[in-house]
Amino acid sequence: MSTVVFLLRAQRARLRSWLSLALLLALVGGAVLAVGAGARRTDSAYARFIASANTSDVFIGGNDMAPAGTSQPVFERIAKLPQVAQVAGANFLVAAISLPSGRLLTIDTAQPVGFADRGLGRTIDRFKVLQGRLADPDNPGEANVSFPFADNLQVHVGDTIVVRPLQLDRLFQGQPPVDAIVNKDDLPFAVGKQRNVRVVGIVASPIANDFPPLTTYANGAAYFTPAFLRANAANLSVFSAIAVKLRHGAADLPGFQRDAERLANGQQVQFLTPQEHLAVVQSSLHLQAQGLGILGALAAVVLLLVAGQGVARRIALDATDHGALHALGATRAQLWTAAMARAGLAALAGAVGAVVVAIALSPLTPLGTARLAEPDPGVALDAWVVLGGAAALVLLVLLLAALPAWHNSGSRASALSDGGDAGGGRRRSRVAEALSRAGFAASAVTGVRLALEPGRGRSAVPVRSASTAGVLAVATVAAALCFTASLGHLLDTPRLYGWNWDAEVANAVQTDVSGRALAARPWVGAVAAGTFAEVGVGGDRATATAMDSAKGDIGPAVLSGRAPQGPGEILLGTQTDAGARLGELVTVHVGAETMQLRLVGRGVLPVLSDTSRLGIGAWMAFGDLQHLLGQGGAQHDTLLVRFSGGLDQGAAQMRRLFGVNGVVLASRPSGLVGFGDLSALPVVLGGVLAAGGVATLAHAVLTSVQRRRRELAVLKTLGFVRGQVAATVAWQTTTIAAIAALIGVPLGAAAGRWAWTLFAAQQGLVSEPVLPVSSLLLLVPGALLLGNIVAAIPGRFAARTSPALVLRAE
Repeated sequence: MSTVVFLLRAQRARLRSWLSLALLLALVGGAVLAVGAGARRTDSAYARFIASANTSDVFIGGNDMAPAGTSQPVFERIAKLPQVAQVAGANFLVAAISLPSGRLLTIDTAQPVGFADRGLGRTIDRFKVLQGRLADPDNPGEANVSFPFADNLQVHVGDTIVVRPLQLDRLFQGQPPVDAIVNKDDLPFAVGKQRNVRVVGIVASPIANDFPPLTTYANGAAYFTPAFLRANAANLSVFSAIAVKLRHGAADLPGFQRDAERLANGQQVQFLTPQEHLAVVQSSLHLQAQGLGILGALAAVVLLLVAGQGVARRIALDATDHGALHALGATRAQLWTAAMARAGLAALAGAVGAVVVAIALSPLTPLGTARLAEPDPGVALDAWVVLGGAAALVLLVLLLAALPAWHNSGSRASALSDGGDAGGGRRRSRVAEALSRAGFAASAVTGVRLALEPGRGRSAVPVRSASTAGVLAVATVAAALCFTASLGHLLDTPRLYGWNWDAEVANAVQTDVSGRALAARPWVGAVAAGTFAEVGVGGDRATATAMDSAKGDIGPAVLSGRAPQGPGEILLGTQTDAGARLGELVTVHVGAETMQLRLVGRGVLPVLSDTSRLGIGAWMAFGDLQHLLGQGGAQHDTLLVRFSGGLDQGAAQMRRLFGVNGVVLASRPSGLVGFGDLSALPVVLGGVLAAGGVATLAHAVLTSVQRRRRELAVLKTLGFVRGQVAATVAWQTTTIAAIAALIGVPLGAAAGRWAWTLFAAQQGLVSEPVLPVSSLLLLVPGALLLGNIVAAIPGRFAARTSPALVLRAE
């Protein structure tokens, strides 16, 4: 052991170069750990928000409109049931809201909610305040709005909104549409006096369909105080509801529902449990976490390669003294132990630095929609990921060091071989020789030789590892660009997430325009009429689409097999668990009614409701669904339309026929809305990892200049001036950068396409990876420019080499 300590002390100058490797491990490893911890934080953010918000177990609503300030007697009786631990009252207001922008909202576009007491938002279903503060319950002139309301409608803290009570029976009677009214003071169905209310805070609710913004009340909600209800009780009508927290949670739910229905005594009440909605939100955030996980896995591969190349290079450089040390009596085991000790110290320093970097980056996560739900924003330490990952980093470096350290510790040669050149002749670069024959400048030929030839003895440099680091840096950025471009293409192409048509009319039975009548319009390319319904397929609940074509062909986006061509056949979403393969029968049921349908295809189906998820759905014949639902259960109440001309022209024609709110154009699934918030992350991560590659390249060039001082000194004695020496280093770095670009760009493009294909397959989406050709081509000059920037300082250092001092030392 004393010999090992002596070796470490004697070669302590070399620890500085190992510390530079430790710095690289800290930067790249910290980025990997931060992404891994961020993925877990994103995946768990909403669940932790729900746990911290004291979320209600069931929400009960009634269909009877009542004056504000009154509650339905049945709710008072339900609140006294033995299963109930807490209740809070809410009122859905029959009112219009006028915004500072002049836009007028009614309850079909945004939901005004009044609190009947101090419970909701404070003790049950507690709000998270994103900006401002909670409204004072005793102040009728204050309100909170949800973050979708603030984001979609451009409402800010401090803005004043105007509330006008409405007559519900006149609200939905035809003309004119509310959005078309110019003079907001002349609402034909407004009653009572308008009230000015100031927005004092923007909040997030655990149960109000805020996470993510879904199709129901896509503009969110505005929350008014109990004092507001009392002040406007004379003219304001409401639909009452209560949020109920049960003593034993879901275990009390069946008994509570039975007792509540008994107390209702025939009066219609609606039971809404948040579990199904929470599952949809969690699925959306899990999508974001999976995207982060894919990027983290890519970063981990880069870390593995960078660490392997860095460790191998340092051990190879340290081995140049082994011949002399063997002659002095050092054993192979002692040299191996000393090399492993240096690697261990670098690994430990790198791991500590990676933990610091990961913790410093933690306030940036979670990302996207999950950031709004995070109950504990700011600095966080995920011990399992960060500390466990740091320990794995130390182990990884030691494993990567063990074999090359053992190989080099047995070498008695003074020459370093970068791939098997231990004691033989010097490996010559054919590229450099070709440039020399072509008459290139001496600085260019020499620079290429320095980049491609490892050299011998104490001036030897492992050039392959430097080129590999550059390739990894460029490949990482190229892969990130491909992944980001593919994500943008997905978000901008509705058919990739199942919208294989242009527009949907969901309440077609309320109009005189049928599918056949619409088919006669020249701007309609295809139209189908049918319906949607919830069915059971294997172990899943799925939204089934059943359509009869009136013109053209409108069907699902098929990934494998084919679309149903008649009764008895079904196509399922890629994530729908049917327990069957293509060609086999699956059981589909609605209640007690079941059918056996043949699975003929797998495809991409759109998210059509707040409880739908990507990859979950079915497409079947209209007659089969009608049979499952029973007599009168299915009718042609939905139209799907594909326009023959432009989207804007077709949408305008559709709105003339069905009204502004009757036509639904392609909308991104809620999960993709949140995932779109992460679109810049691949490029950011690629930039971080590329910075690690640049640091590796800079370290390699500096090492080369330092170890090849004798060769540079000889060049100066042969007549090289400072500018030529600097140009030699520039050519060396340019050669490495050119190799990195020529190999790294296609390699990264292939990796990016593969990562996107894997991601799309996991999510049940149509995979159309995109190659951003212009961006990828720009990487080539970008790599060359960056390489020359990196070469500036080593080139200046090399140009100042003093031949007399260097050659005297040699």
